[in-house]
Amino acid sequence: MSPRPRRAASPPWLPVLVSRMPLAALHLLARVLALGAFHVLRYRRAETQNLLGKAFPELGPARLAALTKRYYCRVADIAAEIAKAYSIPREELGRRVRFTNFELLERYLAARQPFVLVGSHGANWEWVSLACSARLPCEYHVVYKEPRDAAYGAFMAAVRSRFGAILIERSRALPELAGRQDRLRAIALAVDHAPAPGEPCHWVRFLNQDTAFQVGFERLARMWAYPVVHAARRRLGRGRYEVTFEILGEPPYAGPAYAMVERFAASLERAIRANPEDWFWHRRLWAHRRPFYA
Repeated sequence: MSPRPRRAASPPWLPVLVSRMPLAALHLLARVLALGAFHVLRYRRAETQNLLGKAFPELGPARLAALTKRYYCRVADIAAEIAKAYSIPREELGRRVRFTNFELLERYLAARQPFVLVGSHGANWEWVSLACSARLPCEYHVVYKEPRDAAYGAFMAAVRSRFGAILIERSRALPELAGRQDRLRAIALAVDHAPAPGEPCHWVRFLNQDTAFQVGFERLARMWAYPVVHAARRRLGRGRYEVTFEILGEPPYAGPAYAMVERFAASLERAIRANPEDWFWHRRLWAHRRPFYA
């Protein structure tokens, strides 16, 4: 069975209209909303600060509060930039998302070797994925989870598929991907969300806590003999990002199971410790306790 594009739906008019605003105006609006959420509404402020405190116990109360405030500003900036992604020109996106070593992927392309591209929810993951789909001269498959809100889902589908990406819902991913395993393609996945209950996972010591990581990307890579590359990213400034590709594993695979998961976790932790405010500190990250027998 071949992957099929997500059924097109009309995105809601409001985010489409917002996307036409200049990016500088969107960043200004984002800053106002962020400070309002932090100081006035105090939206999930204690919860977020608690997550940051668990990850960085060495920080005192003042530094932790300052980090939390910076995080709110970063999230608001990314939300504004994702809205802008609906209409940002390809050339401008190419200037704002810089690849330091794209030749690593070009080596796979020249050898007609499909590969898995993994990333995290940090430093504007949507812009990075969109920039990859704009530049890669091969099929680009994005595995995603269908949002509960249909209007939001329609908008994000329009954003993610702008430059030809093929969107595949997670529940259908394996059978749809299996139909083209010999085609030249990149399979993009975000793997830093906590696994759903009952989903296979691998426990890693991550940011001072036992953390369950999704393992599907490594299982897929071993099954089809695909290399796995981490698209590590960092924020250079407002609306500007840098991506460095890191090889997590290449076939033939003979090492221990979940070695690539552990390498990804280590690489991600280094990036987060360097710029903790640029990562998305979602509530479900440590939602599950490690079982005694795991």
